[in-house]
Amino acid sequence: MSDNGRFTCALTPEEVASRRETDREAREQFRQLQEHQPRRAVLEFTREAEPAVRTFVRDESQCCSFFGFDVGLNDESTVLEISVPEGGEHMLQGLVEEFTH
Repeated sequence: MSDNGRFTCALTPEEVASRRETDREAREQFRQLQEHQPRRAVLEFTREAEPAVRTFVRDESQCCSFFGFDVGLNDESTVLEISVPEGGEHMLQGLVEEFTH
C-alpha cells in the first residue's frame, strides 16, 4: 500500500509480500465485515485468531502509523476496529479489501 502525503506505507514491495505471508493466519480466521464506513471498519475473526490479529496490528502500526486499531474479545470472536483520519479513507478501503477479497 502506498500513497502520497501523510498516508504512505513505509514497506517496500518485497516487504508487502512478506507481510502478506505473516498475516495469512489472521486472514484465514477472518469471519465477516461487521461494519464499514469511510473512516472506520469493524472486522470479526474467530476467537482463536487473537494472537494473529494482535501480531497484524503490531506490524501494521509500525509501517502505517495513521491507522488506529482496537482489538476486542467476546465469547466467540476477536473483533478488530480500524480507523483512519480524514484523507485516509482509501487506505482503509485497501486494508479492508485484503481481508474481504
